[in-house]
Amino acid sequence: YGPDMFMGAYVEESEFSVRRADTQVLSIVETGFTYSGGAHGMSGFATVNFDVETGKEIALESVVTDMNSLPEILATEILEKYPDITYWTDTLAETFQEYISPTDAEYAPEFTWTLDYEGVTFYFGNYEIGSYADGLQIVTISYKEYPEVLNSEYFSDVNNNYVLKLIDAWSGSDVDINSDGVTDYISVNRNYSSEPGVDYSESFDVTVNGNTYTHEFYCYDLETYFVKSGDNHYLYVKRRIENDYESVCVFRVTENSVEYVDEFGGGFQSFTNSLDFEVTKRMDLLSTYSAVARCYVGDDGMPVEKGG
Repeated sequence: YGPDMFMGAYVEESEFSVRRADTQVLSIVETGFTYSGGAHGMSGFATVNFDVETGKEIALESVVTDMNSLPEILATEILEKYPDITYWTDTLAETFQEYISPTDAEYAPEFTWTLDYEGVTFYFGNYEIGSYADGLQIVTISYKEYPEVLNSEYFSDVNNNYVLKLIDAWSGSDVDINSDGVTDYISVNRNYSSEPGVDYSESFDVTVNGNTYTHEFYCYDLETYFVKSGDNHYLYVKRRIENDYESVCVFRVTENSVEYVDEFGGGFQSFTNSLDFEVTKRMDLLSTYSAVARCYVGDDGMPVEKGG
C-alpha cells in the first residue's frame, strides 16, 4: 500500500490445501488471488502431485489412462455442475482438446489437477475456460464412475479414514460421501451480520445436496473439512474469532441429511487422517501458549485423545 495509489492497496493472497496424503500420494492445491489495479482481481490455482515412494511428480498421463476421452468427460461434468458457463469455443470439449492436442504448442494450456483419494479433480481459474463472470470451476472425475479411464493403481487400496479440506465454497464442493461413484455437493456459507461496518457472521448454513441446516455460530472466519471415519462421515467446521481463538462444530452427514453433533474448543494440525491428528487449544497460564493432544475420531464423531 502506498499513499499515492489511487486504486487502493495491491493484494496477493494464497492458501494451500492438502487433497491427499497417504503412503502413495501427496497432493496439494494452492488457491490464489491477486489484485494490482483495474476493474477486478484475478483468482486461480496451482497444484503439485508427488509419488511418496520416489519423491517425483506424477504425470497426468500416468493417472488418466485414456487421455483421448478426457475432453468429452470433462465437458460433461463441467456442464452438469456449471450449466450456464459461457465458454470460448463451439463446444466445451473443443476447449479441453486444446490442452491435449494444442494448435499452437508455444501457448498450449496445461491442466491443473490433483490426485485425490477417490478421483481426479481439475481446477480452472478466471478466464481459463469461461468469462470472468463465470468465476472459478472445480470438477472431480470419480474413479467409480469412470474406472475405464483412470489408473486403478491409485484407487484400489485407498485408506478409508481420510480428511479432505473443502475449498469451493461458492457453488459447493465435489465429495462422494458414501463412495458410490455419485458426486455429492457440500457447501458451508456464512450469514453475515446485518450491522453496518462489521465483518462477522451470526450463523452459517451447511448444505448437502440441497438439504440445509442453519447453525447459530458467531465467527469471523470458517474452514470446513470432510471427515471420513470408516463407514461414518462428518463435517468439521472450524471457526476463528477474536485473539485467534478457535473451536469446531461437528456435523454428521449423509447424502440426504445434515445432523449437528457437538462442539469442541480448539483447532488442529496436520488434519489429513481421521485416525491420527493433533488437536490444538489456546491456553492461558502465566502466558499464552498452545496445548496439543494426539487424537482420533470416535464413534460419535468427536475427537478422542489417544492414551500413552
